[in-house]
Amino acid sequence: MTLRDYWPYPTFRDGQEKILDKVYQVWDNSDVVVIRLPTAWGKTPLSVAIQNWQLEQGHSAAITVPNNNLRKQKDRKSTRLNSSH
Repeated sequence: MTLRDYWPYPTFRDGQEKILDKVYQVWDNSDVVVIRLPTAWGKTPLSVAIQNWQLEQGHSAAITVPNNNLRKQKDRKSTRLNSSH
């Protein structure tokens, strides 16, 4: 399985598969992976995919956001996306 297999939607928007592939490629050789993308790019499903991928392998996952409003938004979206996978 690759990181694409954990994507919580049936399709991808432009560039999303490329980012997933890059994260998958560098993951094992990185202590930290930081992904900075513009508003409405799809960072929440990306974080859900990474989180589910790592949890399934028995690892932990931490997703950080710069403020509580974004954390609450991410929590709401993640709950919805996780229930569909």
